Amino acid sequence: MVFSAVTSEEDILNAYEEGVDAFLTKPVSLKILRKQVDRLFEKPDGSNIKEPAAGAYNREEQKFLMNCRNIIDECMTDENFGIEMLAGRLAMSHSSLYKKIRRMTGMSLIDFINEYRIYKAVDMFRDGNTNVQKVAEACGFRDIKTFRETFKRKMNIPPKQFILKMNNHTTE
Repeated sequence: MVFSAVTSEEDILNAYEEGVDAFLTKPVSLKILRKQVDRLFEKPDGSNIKEPAAGAYNREEQKFLMNCRNIIDECMTDENFGIEMLAGRLAMSHSSLYKKIRRMTGMSLIDFINEYRIYKAVDMFRDGNTNVQKVAEACGFRDIKTFRETFKRKMNIPPKQFILKMNNHTTE
């Protein structure tokens, strides 16, 4: 959710293109804010979103998520890869893909893609790759700072410390 004093249509549309759930301009009414927050956590049937436990996906959902991950794998290092390319490869609109991923995983599209990229980075570190810059690039992160922040947010430890911790466990 974004709160902004910016009110230009172009800026608002760009925010939605980047995967923002909601865009509210300041000043915002508390009633509108509450309603928007409630709507963000509802499924189309009106029930609340809950992230499913591992293995809670049906066969169709598993195939869909695997297809998404395969596309991310194929396009990960493509500089043009993003939400629009993923949606295009799946023959879906950006908004319907966003809704489907949100409903299934409880995550935004950006979070879904980044979580998978971090998963791949962890695999690379476990396979013996210790160059953080090269792993970040191989996982589609153009900016090392963004990679480090995303990795730390997901793994609760910076990448260098993760590598050191992992190496200490393998030598013991």
